[in-house]
Amino acid sequence: MFTMIPELSFGRRTALWWSCFWRTFLATLPVWLAAVTLVVLALLAGRRGTPNVVSEAAASLYGMIFYGGLLVVLVSVLCLPIVGYMTRRGFAAHGLTVPASFSFGQAVMLGLTTWGWTIVVSLATNLLSTALKFAVAQGADLASAGLTLVLQLLVLALGLIGTLYVVMPRQAWRLRHQAGG
Repeated sequence: MFTMIPELSFGRRTALWWSCFWRTFLATLPVWLAAVTLVVLALLAGRRGTPNVVSEAAASLYGMIFYGGLLVVLVSVLCLPIVGYMTRRGFAAHGLTVPASFSFGQAVMLGLTTWGWTIVVSLATNLLSTALKFAVAQGADLASAGLTLVLQLLVLALGLIGTLYVVMPRQAWRLRHQAGG
């Protein structure tokens, strides 16, 4: 379930992750920038007297949180096929098994696989880091001991390991099955 075929070293997994990451980042960046630009333009229009949903939501903290969260979810859903296409291209660039032709539905499923398993890894990492911070805070002052940075680096390392050894094998499995293997 969490094995890569072919087996990849830590260095190759990291290179594959980076290849998928930069492709996905550059491909989804215009979508996120467009969403932020639309929000800023709506806020500016609201300040000039043109009422709209965004400017009305900005008047309330809860409204901003609700609509901000809604925007993040909406843009993330819009980016699912882009994530799928870019992940496939990253795997193909490293000579791993990918389907010869890739449909929109397959891209969405690969994007959902990526999104879903990334959320699982993030939740596990955050729960573990919270438990570690609580355990360390019981015996030491985090600020004076300088442990905050160490704990953040540990969370980063755990997230990377989770991505390399949980998310990527699931992506590889999805691509192998989409390729008929």
